Amino acid sequence: MEHFLLPHGRPEPDDQISRANRHIFGNTTFRTNQRDAIQTTLNRQDVFVLMPTGGGKSLCYQLPAVLSKGVTIVVSPLLSLIQDQVTSLVRNKPAGIPAAYLSSQTAVKLLKAVLRDLHRPVPTIKLLYVTPEKLASSSSLISLLEDLNRRVRSYRKDLETNTLAVYAQEMLARFVVDEAHCVTQWGHDFRPDYNKLGRLKELFPDVPVMALTATAPQKVIDSVKKVLKIPRATVFTMSFNRTNLRYKYQRDQHHRAGHLAHVLLSFDVLEKENEESKALAQLHAYISSKYANNVVGIVYCMTKQQSEDVANYLFDRGIQADFYHAGQSSTDREMVQEAWQDGQIKVVCATIA
Repeated sequence: MEHFLLPHGRPEPDDQISRANRHIFGNTTFRTNQRDAIQTTLNRQDVFVLMPTGGGKSLCYQLPAVLSKGVTIVVSPLLSLIQDQVTSLVRNKPAGIPAAYLSSQTAVKLLKAVLRDLHRPVPTIKLLYVTPEKLASSSSLISLLEDLNRRVRSYRKDLETNTLAVYAQEMLARFVVDEAHCVTQWGHDFRPDYNKLGRLKELFPDVPVMALTATAPQKVIDSVKKVLKIPRATVFTMSFNRTNLRYKYQRDQHHRAGHLAHVLLSFDVLEKENEESKALAQLHAYISSKYANNVVGIVYCMTKQQSEDVANYLFDRGIQADFYHAGQSSTDREMVQEAWQDGQIKVVCATIA
């Protein structure tokens, strides 16, 4: 097993990868190991990427997806994250990237359009996002992937021998398993349907797999590689020191929610109504003083009711806030997410689900 942790500072070659990074994604350089992970998957080798949140994992598969002829299948655990990724790709500046997702909640009209495109000899869609549950339960989706894989091989005439030669079109470019720690019971977010993804390598042994996560000790890396059947995957790691984050400790001298962390994490256990009011007032004051009208963020709450209460409190005091939780319809959640992305809503109060 190879591990790479390469230094910053080497010159960026002016090749197809660098040009795509610059002209499509608007980046002037690569972060540690991004370029090497991209080149490795473009060479159709299995890859394991371990990078912190915000470290640039998405570029490691989005850029090669743009450069590949076929479709990159991305398995991601949360529909809200999938919707966010697809929206960001389609609206990408300076150039939009063709992306779509399939789920039980996909509108019929959109579903037909996506399937119609995927059945074209050369699909327009570059990235297709699915949940692990969708991939595990949909035989029609597996059939579609098998159809894409059959389009891997086409024929052209060899002028020297006057025979038909096989060449690769790679209509099924690669599988990407995001949040790969969910694959294994050693991971803190184990998902049973993630555990079934090893079937992909059995069905499509020649299609490369890229696994990505922000959190994985060595035993999790080894377990993920075993479950996904990618024992020879090249592992790329990145420093977890986040220079863009600042940490501050503040003593709670009054033994109540005297700090934002207490407001967010301890709101549900405050015993007195007046203490809850103080916590809410403190949250409102924190947002108003720190960010004024430019605030865009998420307040995580412990319960669905709490998310609604906090959102209503902030909204009544002039902050454009709304709530997001599993008790809402998929349409309502999607509307909130889109409004937040468009800046119509400044603060979303959400449960971690």
